[in-house]
Amino acid sequence: MSGGGLVSDRIGRCKMTKRTYYTFKDRTLDKWNMDHAAHTVFANDGSAGIDNQDIDDFRDNYRQNMRELLRQLWNETYEPSPVLRVMIPKDSGGERPLGIPTIKDRIAQETVRRILGPIFEKIFCDCSYGFRPNRSALEAIEKVEEYREQGYTHVVDADIKGYFDNIDQDLLLDFVTERINDGWVLRLIRSWLAAGVMTEDGLEGTPKGPPREE
Repeated sequence: MSGGGLVSDRIGRCKMTKRTYYTFKDRTLDKWNMDHAAHTVFANDGSAGIDNQDIDDFRDNYRQNMRELLRQLWNETYEPSPVLRVMIPKDSGGERPLGIPTIKDRIAQETVRRILGPIFEKIFCDCSYGFRPNRSALEAIEKVEEYREQGYTHVVDADIKGYFDNIDQDLLLDFVTERINDGWVLRLIRSWLAAGVMTEDGLEGTPKGPPREE
């Protein structure tokens, strides 16, 4: 197990029934959905992005900020800001990059995630525990114990070095398009991937991998 994930030979448990979804704009830009997305971002706390607007600043002008974000998303004039990249120490030594989007961009991303997440959640393998809602590393350990009792005797612990740094963006979008065929939401995802990162040396492009790394 690595990062809370579990790989087993029970790939047959994956739900591979294919369904393509076409229209998202009305559901995504629903006021209730956007409000819940904003409060999820607020609950996660976090620092300000490149615009120096922190959560308290956004809250102080909440209605106006949310109306403006809704207007931009609806009119397709929304453009994400580059992600602020800072280096933080690793427990094992050295440093790793941390990406900090603006509060506005975090809310826009969470607004979309709330709609897309359940669609992709349905097709994940039952034996997968990494980065899954309402699942934990403890549950993954319990599953390993269950497999051991069934007679399995080997566990493979593997990690891919620099995985998120090297994701092929075109391939990623191809996979998303297999389920999602709404040009509006696909353009949003592409804009987040291409937003770039702001470092001490200036703006850097993101030709591969997502700009947000946490």
